[in-house]
Amino acid sequence: MNKNIAKLTEIFRVREPSHAYLFWGPKYTGKFQSVLDLAALLYDEELTSEAILRGQNPEINIINQNESIKVETIRDLIHKLTLSSFTGSFKVAIINHAENLTMEAVNILLKTIEEPSAKTVIFLITKKKEVLPETILSRCQPVSFQLNHKDVENFLESLPTLDKNYKKDIAHFAFGRPFLAKKLSRDLGLLAEFKQRALRLERVLAGDFAGRFKLAQEIAQGGEDGGEIFDDLDFWWRSRVDKSLAMARALVSAEEADNFQVNRRLLLENLFISLNA
Repeated sequence: MNKNIAKLTEIFRVREPSHAYLFWGPKYTGKFQSVLDLAALLYDEELTSEAILRGQNPEINIINQNESIKVETIRDLIHKLTLSSFTGSFKVAIINHAENLTMEAVNILLKTIEEPSAKTVIFLITKKKEVLPETILSRCQPVSFQLNHKDVENFLESLPTLDKNYKKDIAHFAFGRPFLAKKLSRDLGLLAEFKQRALRLERVLAGDFAGRFKLAQEIAQGGEDGGEIFDDLDFWWRSRVDKSLAMARALVSAEEADNFQVNRRLLLENLFISLNA
């Protein structure tokens, strides 16, 4: 278990949490699941993650959308936090993908974080804390999640019946992310999908510009999750022998730019042109 989460578990168990937390780190490192587990400790009833996600406890409000989080959504959330609790218990707000908050939404949320109501806990979850304004970062208790290759290794060793080739592929794609390793081990079809996407990207980047432009257009038109392409590019990058600093900088810059309202098609076209497979 993440050492920070172990400490927070004890704090939440005695129900003395801070008013705002920022959980940050790479995708598939257990941020969202950890928040659900901690939130459950604030209530007398037995709450599973599935029960929380089903809305069994009306005191826990979740925003979980991988797209722009607008001011209207945050206003609605804040309104729910101001309503009286049915049982006098905690009111919890969980905002996943907090990097997608618009600036207007951030400003509205900031007032609530600065002047929290009693027994209110707000969780912000993001893979990129650097895109959030300092006014938010400075008012939240940060909880860092990092890659943990040893946890992935230990998990795979606990699966003696799993074919060693599957283990090798899972270790490659998980790359220190235990939750992704578990997900792939339980769904080998998903593992096959990851491999197919990696092969497709390799073929496209080894081909001509027409193929690269076509892929950029497909992604921009919503044919797949925009964030998914950067996961695929990360796998592609780690598999290469001839890595260059220029490629690394291009990948990092493009992913950072994708957090803002840019022309995604143009962004990806320029990125794919700069990458030589």
